[in-house]
Amino acid sequence: MLSNMLNDTLHSWGKSADITCGPTGGTCAMASFASAAISDFYTAALQDATTQMQAILNTITPDPNGRELCFLNTKNGLLLAWATHRTAIPPGSVTANNHANDIAAALGLVNLESADAVQA
Repeated sequence: MLSNMLNDTLHSWGKSADITCGPTGGTCAMASFASAAISDFYTAALQDATTQMQAILNTITPDPNGRELCFLNTKNGLLLAWATHRTAIPPGSVTANNHANDIAAALGLVNLESADAVQA
């Protein structure tokens, strides 16, 4: 199953005509949350927040085009997006390696303080 395959490797995202998640990179992850036992780094408040966020994700109707719900790791933060999984990112795509301003423009990111402030 595609979801099992995606959980076995790290993926990267690219934006050309649509959002593509391809092999390697670690900037594209399936939209789901893991929960853990309460500890000094995973408190009851975080466990509760995790449960609430997963419940919200579970209410989202599957994409009629078969795309997977993913978190895209951008220089501006995480973006929840529908993505198509392919064996490669199309040439010329904007990726997480581009300048923050280019990423913001390609993904239509809004409410940014300053893309230059987060440029890595």
